[in-house]
Amino acid sequence: AGIALGDSRTAQLLARLRADPAVEYAALDRRRYPHATSPNDSLFGNQWYLGNTVAAAVNAIDAWDRELGSSGVVVAVLDTGVLYDHPDLGRGDLGGKLLPGYDFVSAAHMSNDGDARDANPSDPGDWVNLGDKSDTQFTNCNVISSSWHGTRVAGMVGARTNNGAGIAGLNWNSFILPVRVLGKCGGSDSDILAGLRWAAGLPVPGVPANPTPARILNASFGSGGACEPSYRDVIAELTERKVLLVISAGNVPWVPSIWSFA
Repeated sequence: AGIALGDSRTAQLLARLRADPAVEYAALDRRRYPHATSPNDSLFGNQWYLGNTVAAAVNAIDAWDRELGSSGVVVAVLDTGVLYDHPDLGRGDLGGKLLPGYDFVSAAHMSNDGDARDANPSDPGDWVNLGDKSDTQFTNCNVISSSWHGTRVAGMVGARTNNGAGIAGLNWNSFILPVRVLGKCGGSDSDILAGLRWAAGLPVPGVPANPTPARILNASFGSGGACEPSYRDVIAELTERKVLLVISAGNVPWVPSIWSFA
């Protein structure tokens, strides 16, 4: 007693005490801290994938004891775009999580927003109705309502957490960079590859430079068949820049089979 933890005599004293047969045990009187508790988001109880009771879950609660996410890291979500006015996301310049991003959907019949590539990655919806099926470009597409898939993925990655509403995001602090590469009935390789490069801060012809390059890219989409060499080339560029690319495992029911980029 009375010796500070940093004192050089601590180890010697402990060794003597532990060697004394009259001493049951000797231990340092260390300080302990509260573990992260479940966030107070109203829908967190339904987010089984953040728990630790299912094999496929990520055990986020224990992870949050170590790291809540860094405000200096940008995570890009390459998807259908986002709803900037969603209360659990919101614009970064207004206290939310979403950076400006970019829309890479270039084909007019897939963009659904009336234009080609532009600086607005808002999600206009990706529905396909019976009328669309009469267009040969959508003949093989399923009739679906808008998925708002990009907003859902962005929320899983980094929704506002511990704010008493909505869901909890895995990352509490990092910003999300929306990169729209999917429109009606999916997206094209050329748009996706351009979006991957731009998200990481690589140049894309005809597109302004990305002022907030991402360190992590999330791509929750795929297709059947082998991975094209063009993807491997872009992934090599991302790897050289030490950018992490996270690929969907293919649990979306309307995707018949998934190829992996790497």
